[in-house]
Amino acid sequence: MALNFDTLTPGQKKAVLTLDKPLFIAAGAGSGKTFTLTQRIVWALSEGSGENGGAYLDSLDQALVITFTNEAAKEIKERVREALEKEGLADEALKVDSAWISTIHSMCARILRAHAFDIGIDPDFVVLSDHRRSELLKAALEEVLTSLKDDDAYAEFFSAFELKDTAYAGKSKVHSLDDMIEQLAVAALSAPNGFDSIELAIEKEGAVPDLYHELEGIHDGLVELLSDTSNGVNEKEVAKITKQEHTISAYLFEHSPHSSKAAELVELLEVVPNARLWKSAKELAKDVQSECKKLQAICKLYDTNRHAPQLVKVTQAVVERFSAKKQEVGGLDNDDLLNKTAHAFEDYPELEKEYSDMFKLVMIDEFQDTNDQQVRMIKRLSGREGRFLTTVGDAQQSIYGFRDADVEVFFNRQKEIPEERRPLLTDNFRSHDDILRFVRTVCDASGMIPGFMDLHAGKNPDTFVPLQGVPRVLIELTAIEKRGNKKAAKADVYHAVAAQQLADRISQIIAEGTFKAKDIAILMRSLSHANLYMDALRQRGIESVLSGGTGFGKLPEVQSIASLLMALADIHDTEQGLFPVLTSGMFSLEASDFILLATNWGSEDGSLSKRGIESGLLSQEFQDDLQPSKRLERALEVLLQAREDIKSKHPADVLLQVVRASGWITRLERGGAQERSQAANILAAIRRIRELNEELQVGLTELAKEFSQWLEVTKIAPSVLNDEHQDAVKIQTIHASKGKEYKVVAVVGALSDLNDKAPSRKRCLVGRLGEKRIVALKPSKVSAEPFDVPKEASECRTLSDWRFYFDRIQDDAAQAEAVRLLYVALTRAQEMVILTATLTQQRENGYTPKFAKASLSTILKTEAMPDVGRSFFEYGGSQPGALRTVYLRFEEDLSTYRVDDAGEGIAWQPFKTNDQDIPDFDLYTYDRDLFAPEQEQRYEKFYSYSSLHRQLTDTNQGESLHGQRSDEEETMLATAFGSAFHELAQYMVETDSYPQQQIIENFARRHQLKKSVLERLKPALERWNNSAIRAEALSHKLVRSEVPFCLERPYGDKRYLRGAIDLLATDPKSMHALVVDYKTGDKSLNPAEIIAAHRMQANVYAYVLMQRGYTKVECAFVCVEVQDALDESQPFVARYAFDQQTPPTLAAQEGDAREVCAGNT
Repeated sequence: MALNFDTLTPGQKKAVLTLDKPLFIAAGAGSGKTFTLTQRIVWALSEGSGENGGAYLDSLDQALVITFTNEAAKEIKERVREALEKEGLADEALKVDSAWISTIHSMCARILRAHAFDIGIDPDFVVLSDHRRSELLKAALEEVLTSLKDDDAYAEFFSAFELKDTAYAGKSKVHSLDDMIEQLAVAALSAPNGFDSIELAIEKEGAVPDLYHELEGIHDGLVELLSDTSNGVNEKEVAKITKQEHTISAYLFEHSPHSSKAAELVELLEVVPNARLWKSAKELAKDVQSECKKLQAICKLYDTNRHAPQLVKVTQAVVERFSAKKQEVGGLDNDDLLNKTAHAFEDYPELEKEYSDMFKLVMIDEFQDTNDQQVRMIKRLSGREGRFLTTVGDAQQSIYGFRDADVEVFFNRQKEIPEERRPLLTDNFRSHDDILRFVRTVCDASGMIPGFMDLHAGKNPDTFVPLQGVPRVLIELTAIEKRGNKKAAKADVYHAVAAQQLADRISQIIAEGTFKAKDIAILMRSLSHANLYMDALRQRGIESVLSGGTGFGKLPEVQSIASLLMALADIHDTEQGLFPVLTSGMFSLEASDFILLATNWGSEDGSLSKRGIESGLLSQEFQDDLQPSKRLERALEVLLQAREDIKSKHPADVLLQVVRASGWITRLERGGAQERSQAANILAAIRRIRELNEELQVGLTELAKEFSQWLEVTKIAPSVLNDEHQDAVKIQTIHASKGKEYKVVAVVGALSDLNDKAPSRKRCLVGRLGEKRIVALKPSKVSAEPFDVPKEASECRTLSDWRFYFDRIQDDAAQAEAVRLLYVALTRAQEMVILTATLTQQRENGYTPKFAKASLSTILKTEAMPDVGRSFFEYGGSQPGALRTVYLRFEEDLSTYRVDDAGEGIAWQPFKTNDQDIPDFDLYTYDRDLFAPEQEQRYEKFYSYSSLHRQLTDTNQGESLHGQRSDEEETMLATAFGSAFHELAQYMVETDSYPQQQIIENFARRHQLKKSVLERLKPALERWNNSAIRAEALSHKLVRSEVPFCLERPYGDKRYLRGAIDLLATDPKSMHALVVDYKTGDKSLNPAEIIAAHRMQANVYAYVLMQRGYTKVECAFVCVEVQDALDESQPFVARYAFDQQTPPTLAAQEGDAREVCAGNT
């Protein structure tokens, strides 16, 4: 089948057909970038693309595609595989799994492993996780700093900088010595020549002015000022300045230009003239005042930067120690992967030539998110002078500066490529044109995005949902108005108002019937206030879930698990352990409960005294007439049992026992989407603790410490249950939404000004100057002094020049990235977009944030604040946009306020406070052994198909389809074997790897498997790993293990059927599903008996999924211990297919044992 180029846009066609020349492809949001890359690869492998009518590429192995994330690489692979198969290139499609389509770090790891022995590294190196890397770096820092602490040569150095206090790490994130060292190390390791690329601003010629001479000038100014005091100058002011003049004069007399010290001058210049008191000499007084402050700032800057050489030495020592520690554990981090590959190419030119000759088609996707170090690496693999290199990206979507991405690399590459080889992809196939016109209005105005690339709708307008006069562009403005000169009220008040205002708008949209909750996404700059939006939606009966971001470690429910682990490790750690556990949703104790725990009732004289709450828990001694509440009784019972069990059971099992026995998980699972997501996060946290314990093999105290440290650095997103079908608004960060699209998008927080994380807040400033990295340090407390800031690096001469120049360019870059973040958020919308803004009245500066005010002024074409209520604005769309303004009006003392919505009818709900009542919940009884086979019977209304199978077979002459029942011991062994296999199979899905021998043995040991049973486990795992059915499941784009379900299906006195699917494989936008169920045992059955045994279980799975909207379900029961008669390398697979013509059925009568059965595992 020949490729159809007629369907391509001009830009896409040029990009696809040009194969043997370097290209610079600017691909706008939603412009079919991945499709274009895929078609380019397919064309390169097709007849006619190369010389003499042949293919340009001999094999897919000659193509190298680098992208930003592993998820993006996986998507491109699947798209390439699908396209190759469609074009009849089946042989090439088989090469996709091993193709060079990956992140740059995965590429480097692949090269290093392939040539490990040649370049002298261990081929079994591990790529360090963020947590492990952070742990090793912290250890290296501590060792180096401790070794230098008593060195007199570093005494002043350590007095100048503060070490990070871990208790306040969040507050000192960019100010401590630890962070300065890390900032400098990152700069050096990413530079072309490592630490040799580092130059210190203080060591540049002319960097420090003659401080003594400058002080002389100030002294002359003071003398001149004091020469005329006849015009009613305040006597105290004259006396103060006279004394200051004498002090400076004495200092100048006692010192020389070589003996004066910057630190002494800082203190000397604390006293300055008050210009308001000098009347006729007011201008001179201002000049002297300014010069004093300026010289003081210079002295502070110099006094800090004189320690820069030692900072470099310390950083080098830390990097060396860090490298040694990584080598000790056989690990490499991402910097190592790049650097070691680069060094390998330098040391072994034949190796570089091998790879440079290998690839004839090299493409970098998301080029705007790369940096110079990465591009240098790829150019080496792109033929002579990078002739085969094509870059694809969009500068307007560069939002990863915090990950060391450098958008200037994008613009530099643009300049290298002639204009005729710069295809533009400006047709947007995602958004309605009204949205694109609004994006242009916001982002192209006043140079918000220089050289803005305007996009045009590429989809047929008829494909969009008609909205019957409803605007597709909405703005929700919350304005905070104050009386008097008071500072702003607490932010949580007006954040809550903004949240309810947006929730009201979303409620209206859903009520109109065009869009459902699941069609809507709230994209936030930060998730710090996400709970307010979730609460506001819930108050209106709308479900919502956190579906993206990096805030897993900060979630309250996850922190509660960390506290529980700490409490079990040390019951006396009440601050971080026991108290947070008892106040969390696990037990939700009240103040009266804590009074009971913390009061010692047993004094001999009958008096009361205080005691630790842990003492109350351990002793359970209370006053006879003050018995504990039911909640406290349950907490005592559960925690004391856990303390006993932790001595012999796996920590993760005990944690699971506590969250179940407390009823917490059950309450959450019975709640809405938000609660179910919280349950998923709790279980994910416990799984991570299990993994850490298996990986580190440490004691309980150390495990609690390791888990807390992992939570600090992890970047994983919150978990979401059944995300594909639940009707809930999705809430995520703007960064997490990159590459996604939603019918309705609400943008929150994107118009905020820069906060304390802005680059200029950092004390270690690093700027690029060619291959050099110029370093300047900032004092801990610096105000913005009136220095002239150079426009170019070439204009920098003094230390102050470099310091303020770096401040400016880094702040400018961060502000530009903030605009691009807004652009990314707006362009996720397909049908409708809602932009929210919160403006706060300031006494002198009007309304802030400045970014929000400037953006609104641009959109509304006026500087004036809009009136309360509804209004409309023009932006170039097919109909005007709608603005709704709500004023939050505070009285002068800020203690009272009112919300003015001009009669909009917004249902304002009470705002949550910290002292609100704890919600009531039911307590649940539980079995002491939560891991017994009958654990599902703890909840009286629930049953599973396995318990149903047991009941039915008991009533049918005590016999099941598997023959005579085994005795109790054999049953326990079979259950343990099946559990071990299931957990290992789940491990294979979640890690995408086959478990090492040690891991298999760990799982076997946990389930107390005998050696003979372990010998059964290995071949079963290998048979599953190498099976065709596993390959079939993994060919789907979404593969999930242990997917829980709960279905209302009355049976006797039970109401709900629940269980979990071993493996569920689906694809986006497809309603077909493949279910895989692992079966151990079954060796005594013939194929017909196996098929009969599992038919009802297949019906259950299919029934559940088709109730969730799937139209076609195929169930495959894999008997991992039974060989297929036609191919002994494969397991026997019992397959069942269901669709709308052959739907699944469930038995209606309890006694119908022939129809209701489920296999034991």
